[in-house]
Amino acid sequence: MCRRGGDAQVLTSPQANPQYISVNWQASGGGAFAVIPINEKGRLPEQLPLFRGHTAPVLDTDWYAGFEAKLY
Repeated sequence: MCRRGGDAQVLTSPQANPQYISVNWQASGGGAFAVIPINEKGRLPEQLPLFRGHTAPVLDTDWYAGFEAKLY
């Protein structure tokens, strides 16, 4: 996954399940990640909603095997 200029940058390769893709993001103020529906078509918006929960970068996300809508 390539980096993007500006306020947010992609950090690592995405993780996917049959419904969603999660992408770790480097954003100002700490770590974040985006969740994108797998059926999303076309160009993504300039500003994606980001989940933020760390003051340090989010290094890894993975999908919970027993419940596909849950990340850990």
